[in-house]
Amino acid sequence: MHPSKPSRIPENLKQSAQTTNWSRLNCSEKFLIWVIHHWAYERNKNRDPLPEIQAAFEALGFEESTILTADIFSEILSALFASSTVTLTVGCPHNLGTVEHFLLGYLGFLQSKQQHIGKELLSKCVPKASLRLVSNRLNILGKKLTSHNFKISVWPEHLDMLSRATGTTNEKIHNIIIH
Repeated sequence: MHPSKPSRIPENLKQSAQTTNWSRLNCSEKFLIWVIHHWAYERNKNRDPLPEIQAAFEALGFEESTILTADIFSEILSALFASSTVTLTVGCPHNLGTVEHFLLGYLGFLQSKQQHIGKELLSKCVPKASLRLVSNRLNILGKKLTSHNFKISVWPEHLDMLSRATGTTNEKIHNIIIH
């Protein structure tokens, strides 16, 4: 992540990244957004984000799988940022970035029994080898979230990301955190 680099987000992804209103999100979605933001903020400061993420999952009743769940989440985010073929952004609390859209979109499609759409969405931002790793990890995370009654919605913005993401190239890009 290179937060000091200027943003090179294609206009078509910028627009989609800012259309989901925070007030529309349910508590489960807001919690996952917090995890993403906390992970990115702590990693950007060269600090370990996992202890607080583990504590947060534990506070929500994930006692038997707190460490596993936090580790899986961290692996997913690390793999996304390491291998993305599009510019990924992490938004600020009331403005979702592309990372939030890709992850919530995948999990929402997974829960609605439309995993193939989630995988197609994810395939627009990572190469095939990373897609296998990330989608496998997201499937495990999705099952854990579902078993704890986390409901993730499918928003029109997630579908929009499919068509908008196809306008990207595989040139080397830098991922950033936006505020």
